[in-house]
Amino acid sequence: MIDKMGVIFQGTKSGLIIALDELQPFPELLCQLKDKLDESGYFFAKAHVTLSLGKRDITENELKTLAEVTAQAHGLRVEGIKTSSAKSAKNAQKLGLQTSLSKILKQKKEKIAAKKSRAGRDFPAQLVRSTIRSGQIFESSGHLIILGDVNHGAEIAAAGDIIVFGALRGNAFAGATGDKRAIVAALYLAPPLLRIDNAVARCQEKKTPTQQAEFAFIENGQIVIDSWSNKNRLSVNNGKL
Repeated sequence: MIDKMGVIFQGTKSGLIIALDELQPFPELLCQLKDKLDESGYFFAKAHVTLSLGKRDITENELKTLAEVTAQAHGLRVEGIKTSSAKSAKNAQKLGLQTSLSKILKQKKEKIAAKKSRAGRDFPAQLVRSTIRSGQIFESSGHLIILGDVNHGAEIAAAGDIIVFGALRGNAFAGATGDKRAIVAALYLAPPLLRIDNAVARCQEKKTPTQQAEFAFIENGQIVIDSWSNKNRLSVNNGKL
């Protein structure tokens, strides 16, 4: 039987993040959550928990059930949710839970006015020397450089450019705070979902892997993918490089 990995545990300095798959039926997720909690033993005992729901619209009763099931395991306590669904955020507030409409989207809302008047792209660069694995979510307030792969089921987001010295098979969101000039580049570029600023594209796994690096950028309001050897197109389209 294939493990669909509908429930992912991610330990952080501030507590435990439990990421729930956006598409799986709620009863299946609930069963997986119970199994994961049983398997964890006392490893996360008394940890503060944040539920990462993605775009899932969760009802107040479903959210209450998740909190109750989690609370029964080793003193865990659900304190908030991370979501991009306004409906889920509203239901969480009814239960007194802290909400976040995805940190990177919140940054966009707070900083969009400043970015519009910003002449340069003086973002800091963050270097990650590891593979981003399935179920992990990595967000950067600057440019993001990854020395490793981004596996299917992982999500990465950055205010600026995303450069992956490896295979990009997870979802990627560049220019997340309103930068239309951002790019996504990788030695192997095949993210299921690719977003740059407000432009969105879906990619399919290549039947025959390319032998050259590729990059994606916005051209005429749409995301275009090209070989890195043609990066001079950027200077023509948006004044970069």
